[in-house]
Amino acid sequence: MVWYLLNVSLLIIIYLWPERTEQVSDGYQISKKKRKVICVVETITLALLSGLRHISIGPDTETYGIMFDRVKGQSWATLLRNFRLGYLSSVDISRDPGYPIFEKLVQMFTDEYQWFLMVIAALFFVALGVFIYRFSSNPLISYILFICLFFSFFGTTGHRQTVATAIIVLCGAIFIEKKKFFPFLILAFLASTLHMSSLCILPFYFMSRIKINKASLATYWIAIAGSFILRNQLLEFLQSLIGYENYQEHEGVTAGTFVYLLLALGIIVTLFHKKLLEANPKTMPMAINATMIACFFVPLMLINPTIIRIVFYFALYLMLILPELGKIFSKEGDRKIYRMAVVITLIALYILNEPKYLFFWQ
Repeated sequence: MVWYLLNVSLLIIIYLWPERTEQVSDGYQISKKKRKVICVVETITLALLSGLRHISIGPDTETYGIMFDRVKGQSWATLLRNFRLGYLSSVDISRDPGYPIFEKLVQMFTDEYQWFLMVIAALFFVALGVFIYRFSSNPLISYILFICLFFSFFGTTGHRQTVATAIIVLCGAIFIEKKKFFPFLILAFLASTLHMSSLCILPFYFMSRIKINKASLATYWIAIAGSFILRNQLLEFLQSLIGYENYQEHEGVTAGTFVYLLLALGIIVTLFHKKLLEANPKTMPMAINATMIACFFVPLMLINPTIIRIVFYFALYLMLILPELGKIFSKEGDRKIYRMAVVITLIALYILNEPKYLFFWQ
């Protein structure tokens, strides 16, 4: 835990470091230079923490290491054949057949599993840094939220879904913003070869453009209520579609944490959606739609907590929502109190979770 807290402390020090600030119409805003410094430093720090971790950190790290070694003995012809059969036949050769090919590509440069972890970490956290720098108004809150709620999965647990998320969510958001469907479709296909569940975000390209108003939010809540009522049937459909009955619950964020957090934020977003849209009309429609979709999947987590993996695709947009919520306060002093309360609360929850960490040489 010490290394995690040192990282958070470094992030806060950079944020509080004195600099010439500019006053804008909506109050104090972090300068572009400081935003860039925060994103660059955190990209490097989080990538190192993820890539240099001991094989015992993360419930799936050792298993993925065995898979990585197994691919060393397979030829390109076998991997490409399995990839083809995985999509063109009914033979169940391999789930997510693009992942062994990704492993083989990395093994062209190194056959050390530790370096493979570094490659995954670099891919994800560079994409995350670009995502936060481009879309977040306050990288401090975005990164602390990520560290406290998402790092245990994307940084120490996931491999296939971590890379898939970097492709379809973090990079895909740029094409959603620019309204470029075919590049987004290509990313969706690439991500699905690594983790089939990533296909669930494909409709978000269109849903992200739903106009946020009372009518659309009311529709969302009706759908969420329906999800609670028909959660067993909906879960059965998802399991038959992407095989989620094969997944086991991962260590890290519990279903209960996300259930309460998402529903509470969904309610707050609904109540203050007008101010959020005024604060950031370009990004908030996409982020609010993602938040409400995440709330839609919440009831399924009460039955099968592994559905949190689907929620992750949409819940990452909370990193954009949380900083903007401070703008519902009209006075800058109140906004500072909000930012302070959010940071303290998230860090306190993180400490209570007692995350463990070891470097690979320990």
